[in-house]
Amino acid sequence: MGGGGANPPVMLVLGDSVLWGQGLQPWNKFSELVRDQLKYRPEYAGLTLDVRARSGAIIGASSGAAPPRYVPSEVPWSYPSVIQQCDGYPGNPDEVRVVLLDGGINDVSVKTIVDPATKPADLSALVERYCHVDMVTLLNRVTGKFSNPACRIIVTGYYQILSAASSPAPTVSFLELFGITTASTIFSTATGFSNVVALSELFWKESDRALAQAVKDVNPNCGNRITFVPSGFTAANSLFQAGSLLWIFSGTPPFVDAADDFKDFRAQVCSNYYADGTVPCATCRFASVGHPTANGAIQYYQQIMQAFP
Repeated sequence: MGGGGANPPVMLVLGDSVLWGQGLQPWNKFSELVRDQLKYRPEYAGLTLDVRARSGAIIGASSGAAPPRYVPSEVPWSYPSVIQQCDGYPGNPDEVRVVLLDGGINDVSVKTIVDPATKPADLSALVERYCHVDMVTLLNRVTGKFSNPACRIIVTGYYQILSAASSPAPTVSFLELFGITTASTIFSTATGFSNVVALSELFWKESDRALAQAVKDVNPNCGNRITFVPSGFTAANSLFQAGSLLWIFSGTPPFVDAADDFKDFRAQVCSNYYADGTVPCATCRFASVGHPTANGAIQYYQQIMQAFP
């Protein structure tokens, strides 16, 4: 298939809250930073940006095709899934020259990743199912629809949410956002905190391996157009420590607010989609916590640009 038509080339963004840029102003999101850099290159001259990613999106390969409902992208919501985002793209697929995508963490579920009750073997099985098997399904869908040989596809990785250096008090509050009300009791045991850290590290490292393997599996069938790009984060960038690149709570315990640019917006609208006082409503209000800040977005941007030498 030849190059695009008369319209400017498109950079399409598919995925979940990390690709959406939870809590960030548009100019701080790494998708915008990448587009702004690429559009001055001759092969991407005039590159336009189409962001379909949204907070809470699942890949959706292993679940029923729930009908999309209009929900602001800053509000965590499973649908449209990443597959639906791909399938529903209304433009000319041949004009899409870059696809930036991620997926898998919401299929696994953040609660499962940080819940001390989760067994490592169970988490590993979920990572394999969603970040490898279902990512292969998604990549086959994406490469089939956006089949222009000039179209580059970038799959981004995740990061370690909590580390051994994470401060315990806000970590307890973070787990309570997901309904894990026994966190403080669990952390009082000899291994409680370290178990949570180990699960966070397991997801980060095994999801990177699984996503990279999915790319390796699909690449031979699409002209090697897909690149896996790890986040470049380290354990020192995890939550609630000096070197964190992730949004935290504002204030001191008990935490009463998020710290991002859209906290007031979510406080106003989350109860339109989740009942006041419920765990999902609290998770929605504090949805930015654990997502890359503007500095974290720059880290992703730098990693991605290395894939465009």
